[in-house]
Amino acid sequence: MEETILRQLGGISVASRSVRTAFCKMRKTVDILLADNAHLRSQLASKDVELEALKPRTRKRVKIGGNERFASLAEIVAAKDASLEPPRERRTAAPTIQPEIVARAQEMLTTGSRPYMSI
Repeated sequence: MEETILRQLGGISVASRSVRTAFCKMRKTVDILLADNAHLRSQLASKDVELEALKPRTRKRVKIGGNERFASLAEIVAAKDASLEPPRERRTAAPTIQPEIVARAQEMLTTGSRPYMSI
């Protein structure tokens, strides 16, 4: 990372103390931001797991034979066991990556510029 920044700076001497101090401060800031990002991602993942655990489970209907008036104990236990199993995963379409965003990201990586975002 430092080498790419040094190449962009060109003629500035790396040996000067102010440049080294600036690089150390930049590195520390990036490290702090990356640590915060990782912490927030782990919190988000744990909240997703917690949310999934708190989702209500649907009960399975007790199937009663047409000639019987009440369900037997075995049928009730079978339905209760079936309701404890997690529901099946729903199939969803995979998100598509828009080519304009990919092209803009590649341009930012090659030029090293960051366009200002408008709100």
